[in-house]
Order: sequence, then C-alpha cells, then structure tokens
Amino acid sequence: MKTLKHPNIVEIKGVIEDPEISLVMEFVQHGSLQSYLKIHKDTLQEENLLKFAFDVAKGMEYLGRKNIVHRDLAARNILVANEHHVKISDFGLAQVMGKNGYYILKTSRELPIKWYAPESLRDGKFSPCSDVWSYGVTLYEMFSLGEDPRLPDCINDQDQQELLATLESGTRLPCPPHCSQTIYVKLMKPCWQTDTHARPTFKQLAEEIQNLRW
Repeated sequence: MKTLKHPNIVEIKGVIEDPEISLVMEFVQHGSLQSYLKIHKDTLQEENLLKFAFDVAKGMEYLGRKNIVHRDLAARNILVANEHHVKISDFGLAQVMGKNGYYILKTSRELPIKWYAPESLRDGKFSPCSDVWSYGVTLYEMFSLGEDPRLPDCINDQDQQELLATLESGTRLPCPPHCSQTIYVKLMKPCWQTDTHARPTFKQLAEEIQNLRW
C-alpha cells in the first residue's frame, strides 16, 4: 500500500513496528466524509457533491489500474482535505485481485454488507465491479448528505440473506431527497445493475460526472 501515489488516495508515510504494527498516514484536515456531510449539510451545494464523487471515482480508477479491490468503499472511509478535495482511505479489507480478475472472500469477520453487491453477498466474490456497486451506495450517502443507506422493504438489513433476497427482487435504494433525477439515473442506478458487466467503469463514471458538472 505504501507504493500507492495518487491525489485522491491517502498516502501511507511509513510503518511503526514497536510495540505493535501501526501505519503512519498523511494528515487530512476535515476527517471523514460521513461526518463532514452531516456537519456541513446546510452549506454543501450539488457542485461540491459532484466534486466529491469525481475525486472518489478517479481514486478508484487508479486502484483498479493497480489491480486492487477496496471492498470497503463508503463515506466513512473517505477523508476530506481543503477545498472539498477528498481522499480514499482505510484499506483494511483491500485485496490484490487474482489472475481471474476478482477476489474470493475467506473470512468470518463482520463486514459492511449494506455496501456490498449481490455477488459479494451470495458468493463472497469481489472485483472492480463490486467496488462500483459500493460506489453507488457511497453516492447515495453523499447526495442524501450523510443519511444511512436503508434499503426499502428490507426489515433487517444486517441480515445478509434478507438483504440479498431484497436486492435480488430488484429493490434498490431510492433517489435521495433533494437529489436530482439526472444524478440518480445517470450515476447511481447504473452502479446497481445485477449484471456486473453492465455496470459502468470508474473511468466512465468520472467522465459522466465531468459532463454533469459542465
């Protein structure tokens, strides 16, 4: 991870091994995007949110080129620097993809399932395509100004099987209040295609955001 160098990725400066292994990371002034959205919800404009979305798409595009799957993309793991510039952080679940282009989960630890694609919930399968799904959920957090992504018709979204069944029925997160239908239709919904190959790439998402901004 120390080799990652990109303006939208938090830089790891070094490692401390005593008394236990710790990472030394760059300081990012304003903390997590999740908190920032809630604190500044009365002042953030659509342009600011599109800037966040663009920065994250560019950072994720870079990770894909490095053959890395993040697996925990969410507003809580994005940090806000000055001038609404954001950086992706928290690579605790990140993995290098295998030669087949994806990674199979092999752990029993608690996982952020509300951000996971159906193939990840069903088969433990992660790829850049599943990161795109998580990006769509992160967009929902951004444009709802920090609301919890609660899936309609899912009584217990902490239950993996119930969440999967709800997604497989076709239910998706709704358009957040105050979010334009254009952003919902052009950015969020395409990320939640059941067919992984039908989802946009991060490069395509960044280009679409640029079109919306200008």
